[in-house]
Amino acid sequence: MAAKTGKKGKEGVFQTPKEELKRLRTDRREKNENNQEEKKKKGKKKKEKKKKVKKVKKDKERESRKYTLR
Repeated sequence: MAAKTGKKGKEGVFQTPKEELKRLRTDRREKNENNQEEKKKKGKKKKEKKKKVKKVKKDKERESRKYTLR
């Protein structure tokens, strides 16, 4: 058997009208933008939580040092 060319997969793409392709592109773009915004929001929330935890650890260390000095 000879190796087949990739024509079969490409046929479907070329058969769709240009308007449909434009609509699909804009839909994908909007989805991508929304996903990026959500990821940024989630990332900011995670960073804030981490900062709070670090502050608590520092406070605990300071308290323990106070007691050891007394």
